[in-house]
Amino acid sequence: MQTISKTMIRTALLVALAGLAAIGPEARAQEQVDSEDIVNALKPSKPLVKSLARSETELSNEEEQFVRGLGAGTKQITVVERQKVAAIVDEKKLSTIDLEIYFDYDSAAITPTAIPELLELGKALASDDLKSERFLLAGHTDAAGGEDYNQTLSEKRANAVRSFLSQNHAIPEGQLVVAGFGEESLKNPDNPEADENRRVQIVRLGR
Repeated sequence: MQTISKTMIRTALLVALAGLAAIGPEARAQEQVDSEDIVNALKPSKPLVKSLARSETELSNEEEQFVRGLGAGTKQITVVERQKVAAIVDEKKLSTIDLEIYFDYDSAAITPTAIPELLELGKALASDDLKSERFLLAGHTDAAGGEDYNQTLSEKRANAVRSFLSQNHAIPEGQLVVAGFGEESLKNPDNPEADENRRVQIVRLGR
């Protein structure tokens, strides 16, 4: 488990600010994701009129029970569970956001470049809007390297993110379900080795 010190966090923020100063405001606006953006992407929607009929995006009783049981006791989810939750996320359009959490090549160690975005994520998940919710932290890799290796690496990276959030924002690990998807769900399938395929996807599972 990686320990992130306050000194490392301060250094990372200074590095990030120095990098932002070197680029124009238009580019910064496109790249920055702050806690408010994350909250807005993940918070439950509140329809003005609640229909008596079940909507196409509402979870069935069986799906809701399955989602509630995911990662019970912070256990590693199985391959079958991973495939099932991926299908539910896609079909039911659960609230989700992709964050580019940077790791060194062939490593699950969080880099200083990743810390500012992780701090914003932690701030969002600890906010009044989201602090009672459970989330799936889904690690994804690009398609470089072997399939089995990428699967293991994606799990390690998702676990590193959970450890960071638990240590720095006091978010109970039981609220953060970890899954590695390796190269199974490429964000840019036309370019399997593209940077955007290396990401952590945050999915709201509900309470």
